[in-house]
Amino acid sequence: MKRLALLLAAASVSSVIPAAPPRWTPPEPVAPETAATCYQLDSSMAGTDTVLWCGWCEARQPGPGPCCLRMSRHNGGVWLPPESLGVRDSLYAPEPAIAIDKQSVPWIVWDEVVRYPDSAYCAYARRDGDTWTHPAMIAKDTSAWGYDPGLAARPEYGVVAVWVKATHAYEACLFVAHGTADSWTFRLTSA
Repeated sequence: MKRLALLLAAASVSSVIPAAPPRWTPPEPVAPETAATCYQLDSSMAGTDTVLWCGWCEARQPGPGPCCLRMSRHNGGVWLPPESLGVRDSLYAPEPAIAIDKQSVPWIVWDEVVRYPDSAYCAYARRDGDTWTHPAMIAKDTSAWGYDPGLAARPEYGVVAVWVKATHAYEACLFVAHGTADSWTFRLTSA
């Protein structure tokens, strides 16, 4: 009985003493080799219990012009060398959003406003084994600008993308589409 009383006393004291608050680790660069030569813009990050991905837009000059979408994976110790998803020629830096689906496959969506013809589109790519799929459009509209997409994993499979289509007349509409490895449930294409 004395032992039980000591255990209960110890348990009650340990519940009164607060645990140390969570602390941030010191910052570490994801792609240090590009920090001095590039403008790293508009980043996004997603992770699960087993994987962590970071994506960003990288430009060699400020303002409109060519930029590159890059992705890097953290292996539990360090960030792996960034992988390019290709060079984009956009009037504004693409704004990426990342999600990891139920099968631990990373997806990325982004918006672009291209110079010629003057149009905006929302695009995506996903990891397919050791490489990224070729970027493809979810939505395109010549009267729109600034999609500002978001992305989330679905509990069953695939991902859900959400974006705002805003026209030059400042009219805006919110769209949602469900994506799987094979297709998207909704595609907006207008000339």
